[in-house]
Amino acid sequence: FQTEEFYLKSEEELRQLFPNCEEAFANTVKIADMCNLEFVFNEYHLPSFPVPEGYTNEEYFRKLEADTIRSLSGGCPQVFALGGGAASNPYLTEEELKGLGCWIYLDIAPEIAYGRILHRGLPPFLKDADDPQKAFLDLYEKRTPRFRELADITYAVREGLSPLQQTEELLKKLREEMKI
Repeated sequence: FQTEEFYLKSEEELRQLFPNCEEAFANTVKIADMCNLEFVFNEYHLPSFPVPEGYTNEEYFRKLEADTIRSLSGGCPQVFALGGGAASNPYLTEEELKGLGCWIYLDIAPEIAYGRILHRGLPPFLKDADDPQKAFLDLYEKRTPRFRELADITYAVREGLSPLQQTEELLKKLREEMKI
């Protein structure tokens, strides 16, 4: 389900939602004072996964990615969005990629794409970069030609349109291209 409610509400918002629960606010402060917990934001705390011998972390990730793409397709044509590393995955041949279904490239200005990434927090592949923005722009520049080459449909993402409007436009283009 879709909601805009996945965030930490301010005390003011909570007091508006629960105006007759003064005791609950006092108890919350008491509990917080008894806890020794430090929140660290914009850092990932991911578990360590052992990588089989003979693989680097990146190689094993790409192998699992390829296996997952194959299993998700289930032999039926699918719609795939380009944007990650699947287009250059060494475990997937071009024939395999093309045979999986329709590939869509969401053509978005790199500055806008990077801004959206920052909104969610840096992903692990950018977190350790000396200059995350430069690392992202380099990756964007490297991958974009491959995305354009592989894409069956390219959709130019535009500022000022809501995600719903963008989706409706993309579906219209998809229907026209696929004649459905």
